Amino acid sequence: MVIATFDAANQELRFDMPKYRDAPQATKAIKTMQWQLLDQQGKAVELRQDRLIKEGMQIGRNFEFETAEYNKKGGVAALTSSIAVQPIAQQEISNATAMAAAEEMLHFWYNKADAETKARFKAFVNQQ
Repeated sequence: MVIATFDAANQELRFDMPKYRDAPQATKAIKTMQWQLLDQQGKAVELRQDRLIKEGMQIGRNFEFETAEYNKKGGVAALTSSIAVQPIAQQEISNATAMAAAEEMLHFWYNKADAETKARFKAFVNQQ
């Protein structure tokens, strides 16, 4: 996840992003991806960027909280402000949300499995 800050007011900007032909090409190049914001004249807007790194499965990320924490720590692309900012409290994940995420992961991995693995999983579920 890329986080960036830049200065631009009262103008339209557009992303200039790489165009990948397929998923393998994107997977290979995404970690060193070069992108920029262009102004109305096609000039690159000066920006500061960094990455919000989180290992593992990326379900249910709280980007608002992560960004606030990043800014508190003063990262390269952190927003700086002279006004007091109300801290964002991390919301508790409800049991229903956790169950939905678990179900989503089950569907994801089941669809990735081969026929033999699916059969073993079905047998396991039927024994429960």
